[in-house]
Amino acid sequence: MSKQKWRTVVSYLFSFFLAFFLFVIVILTTTRFTLMSSSYFMNKMDAVDYYDNTATELNRFIKNNAAPSGFPLEMFENYIKEEDIRDEMIRYEENMFEGKHTVVSVDEIRKRIVKDTDKYIIDNNIVLNPSTRLGVEDFINTIVNQYTYLTQFPYINEYVSIINLFEKVYMLSIPVLLIVSALLCLAIYKLYDSKRRRKKYYSYALIGSGLLIGTLPFYLYAVRFFERINLSPKYMYDLLVALTRTYLFVNIMVGICFILFGFMVTYLKLKPKRKKGERSRTSQELEMISNFEQENN
Repeated sequence: MSKQKWRTVVSYLFSFFLAFFLFVIVILTTTRFTLMSSSYFMNKMDAVDYYDNTATELNRFIKNNAAPSGFPLEMFENYIKEEDIRDEMIRYEENMFEGKHTVVSVDEIRKRIVKDTDKYIIDNNIVLNPSTRLGVEDFINTIVNQYTYLTQFPYINEYVSIINLFEKVYMLSIPVLLIVSALLCLAIYKLYDSKRRRKKYYSYALIGSGLLIGTLPFYLYAVRFFERINLSPKYMYDLLVALTRTYLFVNIMVGICFILFGFMVTYLKLKPKRKKGERSRTSQELEMISNFEQENN
């Protein structure tokens, strides 16, 4: 193999590996600032009205359990407001994301239910025997337990553990990936004295990384990936869709930017460099035409 062919093969390999490492850097970074970001997660909860929907779900649960316990449904109409559960959910989530030990505070909700049920019993002169009193206590405990379950957000412990693990991996891997990418850029630079050839392989790396970054997210959009997700309740499904949709959209946009930048580099490498003092062909032609006209006159 001639030296020129060997250098060409090596340059293509360096461009491929540079594209791959750029792809990994971008995916890790977009993931860190979206799916693995507590602020991103909580903003999406607001965007899909997660707190209001949680309150609606809890109210539905309370009414379903009120009738068998002997309490009128009207008593628990819109019993839990969004603000009742919102502040507690935000407090719990923030403490979890910060690594603090926390539990859901149920004192206020328990006191409220006990007060309202006791008032109903007294106002209606209802006499409780041990069996019915036990039924009332079970009803209150059932509501409190469901309130605790919904406020904690399902799998929050596992999600926080994944975020913490990802943060460690990110902080260790990104410096290494950046150094390797810089070395690959330097290697391509050293292989050629010509700026045109250097730009050629840099553009290959940028376009290749852009395709790697944006192809899969674009495919997931094209096949309507979100319609195939089966998750209930609906507000949990809406949250998952909001989280992943923005994440995929960001990667598609970044991929497009890399591809466009790669083509810009390609265009710049094809533009001939004009030497100092050299006039453009168009200017020379205009000057010749002007001189010709003067001589004829």
